Amino acid sequence: MIVSEYDAFGPWIYEISEEHPLPALFAPHYPQSPEPIMSFKIPRDIERRRATPDMELYDYVIAAYEHHILILKREGKAVSSTTVAYEAIEGIRLFRKFLLGLCTLYLSGRALTVTFNTTSMQLMQRFVRLIRSNYQAREQARAKSKVRVGPAFEQEIPDALFINLQNDLRDAGECFQTGAFQPAAHLLPRQPSLTQRLFRLLKPQLLPSALHLFNDDELLLIVQENAEKDAQESEYGYDFTYIPLHKLQSVYLEDDKRYQDVTTCTLKLENNRLPFSFSTGNQQAALFYQNLRDSV
Repeated sequence: MIVSEYDAFGPWIYEISEEHPLPALFAPHYPQSPEPIMSFKIPRDIERRRATPDMELYDYVIAAYEHHILILKREGKAVSSTTVAYEAIEGIRLFRKFLLGLCTLYLSGRALTVTFNTTSMQLMQRFVRLIRSNYQAREQARAKSKVRVGPAFEQEIPDALFINLQNDLRDAGECFQTGAFQPAAHLLPRQPSLTQRLFRLLKPQLLPSALHLFNDDELLLIVQENAEKDAQESEYGYDFTYIPLHKLQSVYLEDDKRYQDVTTCTLKLENNRLPFSFSTGNQQAALFYQNLRDSV
């Protein structure tokens, strides 16, 4: 039974099927063959009560094939088409903050981001797993990388969110070890102005908490947005960034130019640079990334 787009419309991503067919606007741009491994349509970010039967109700159609991904994006009454080969993907970031979800693919010289509602997070996680299984299976990744990661972090993680996320990874069959943990820490500007000092008292800036994971094929960096002083929410958003080790070219470690006691780590990929920070006193994180730098 086919459900009309208007009747089915809501925040949910639908896999394209007989019940939820391809939107007519995208049909001329969608190949009839080969059959995709997975295909789905992402709705516009509007309230259900604002939708009308004559509207174009979907912003994206995405299809994953054996060797590539096809991303069709609505631009008014037109559609743009982007084809992404799995071997061109240098990293994936999956971000969630309340109902906002972002899936970012790091490509050759650019990042391609798709916005979605987190009511469909499980479907997007399945899409990310499909991408990862394919870029890991490419010829580049099959040749064993010389990169060696470690040592593993042996201490207990003192954060319930990260414990739960690690359990979720295990339940999904993921085999990651912990490389380092960075608790939230206050950021102190190197040369604070009077305004910065006052602002820091009212609304202190925090270095976000982060968990650094690894396996034989990937790094996984989980970063949490931390609530600031007197905030009601104990957690804000967090993101997963997956980095295939065979794309890693070099690792740079340097003192942060803006803040005291912070080390900036930059992972240089073939076409992208992914920076993040940890406390200079975090010896496990320093050792982990020094070893990674020396093995690249």
